[in-house]
Amino acid sequence: MSQEPDPDRKATPAPAAPSRIAGGGARPARTWRYHLGTALLAAGLLGLLLAWVVVAPGAHLGAGGPLPPAPTPRPTAEPPPRLALATFKQLYDQAAPHPFIVDVRSPDAYAAGHIPGAVSIPSDDLTAHIPEIPADHLVVLYCQ
Repeated sequence: MSQEPDPDRKATPAPAAPSRIAGGGARPARTWRYHLGTALLAAGLLGLLLAWVVVAPGAHLGAGGPLPPAPTPRPTAEPPPRLALATFKQLYDQAAPHPFIVDVRSPDAYAAGHIPGAVSIPSDDLTAHIPEIPADHLVVLYCQ
């Protein structure tokens, strides 16, 4: 005997099986929208923070703008020794190695007369020319 549907009985849909999470509890079907929205919101905020740091560096430090560069540290050792003229003449007269001599006077004073072999680096420009000074020679600076 075949079973025919009862015309008086109304069809009811079967209940949907609830989704399960690791803890074993049921989670509503629309929770994925909440998690997607939260992830998009977090990504947007992270993007804004990244743009703020990259596009406007230093703006997050306050109204004063970026911090000025740190000052160049000054040597803490005693000042370099002074050479007596006689000691310099002995070093200069030796065959090798000659000291590297730097005239720190103005260019006009250098042009008026200088020690033969001396290089003119005015004292105001000395810091910029430090890479040109050899590290393997005795360096003598003079100003008079």
